[in-house]
Amino acid sequence: MLSITCLGPGALFVPIVVMNAPLGILGCFQKITVQPTPDQTALMVIIHAVFWTLLFTGLAARNSLPPKWLCMIWWILVVALIMSVTGCAIQIGPGLRNEGNWH
Repeated sequence: MLSITCLGPGALFVPIVVMNAPLGILGCFQKITVQPTPDQTALMVIIHAVFWTLLFTGLAARNSLPPKWLCMIWWILVVALIMSVTGCAIQIGPGLRNEGNWH
């Protein structure tokens, strides 16, 4: 959370990044672009719902759930976050590069 305050004007893009994070998860399984299709938009909503449900369940029930369940919830969240970055980086990242006139 501290990093958001250090972003300066870049912090304005945090909501857009969070909104499009499930697109990276979809990118691990199918072709994606910056403009998601209607089917991908529906899947993004479902992924958001599952992610936030798991996060808040893990936080709210951390004292009552067995450690095995908590560990599973946190690992699912970690894998989802890694997939969201990896999927976007693999499919959208190369299109953002500008080689320019490097010599």
